[in-house]
Amino acid sequence: MQVPVYPDDIKGHSFKRLAKAFQKNWPGTQPLQLSLAQELLAKGLGYQSFHDVMKKAENSPCNPAVPIRADVQFSISEAIKAELDHGDVSPEAIVSFVSKLPLYVLSAYHIPAQSRRASVSNISIRKTPKLKLSSRELKTLVEYVASQGSLRDKALMEFIVAGARSHEFLGLRKKHISLSPEHLIAKKTEFVRALPLRSTLAMIGSCSEYNREDFLFPSSENNSKPMSSREFGTVFKAWIKACNLDSTATPHSARVSVIMSIMEDSSFNPSELKKLMSHMHSPALVSYYTSFEANGS
Repeated sequence: MQVPVYPDDIKGHSFKRLAKAFQKNWPGTQPLQLSLAQELLAKGLGYQSFHDVMKKAENSPCNPAVPIRADVQFSISEAIKAELDHGDVSPEAIVSFVSKLPLYVLSAYHIPAQSRRASVSNISIRKTPKLKLSSRELKTLVEYVASQGSLRDKALMEFIVAGARSHEFLGLRKKHISLSPEHLIAKKTEFVRALPLRSTLAMIGSCSEYNREDFLFPSSENNSKPMSSREFGTVFKAWIKACNLDSTATPHSARVSVIMSIMEDSSFNPSELKKLMSHMHSPALVSYYTSFEANGS
């Protein structure tokens, strides 16, 4: 088992970032040097040493098999056990430590195979917004926000995954949130979304001591106003950067991915898309988003 490491991971400092997380949260009783963190991480990813990682990254294979994260986490755990004195750290502490490592920063877990071999120096800067995130990229983004995001970030992501447009939910007030026996409901005029009861917004909906006129997502500049599209765009770009994804991706890119995922479901009925996504002409929408898939976006 070997996790492929690419030029982007070295030149873009993704591997170093992962090693720093390894160093910062190290469960051992003694501090860990970054150089040793890199060595242990390299062994856990299936390499002989960090030097071996650097060497093989220069000639990374095209379309290699990518180990599942559970196997990688086990391998890293074994490398840690070999380094630590027996009984120095409990197995439970090691498992907890490894499970929190941000493996998603590595290219192997979020970049489409056809672009993995490109080095940073050869990547052309695209100014055209990316139309669609791949299902893997979207999953990476969701996992990052779930593990690292604030309560506000998690609530924003819930609306994105629900396929909502940003202008539909940024202006929501607390009075627009209600609880039913099965769902948490966000409703304002014609905009309606049913979210799971475990939603982060459920904490707001179940609280009796708050101003119902408060915005769910107040502006950082003036909490009497809702978060602007510009502010939300800045938040989204920060998520994208943290996950080392295509910097041209936008919230609309995520919405397209959500819709494409729904359409790929064999049980999906296109006639329901109008109701589900609040579009006026569902046949046109199906054709519109399918064209992205046909163009390989």
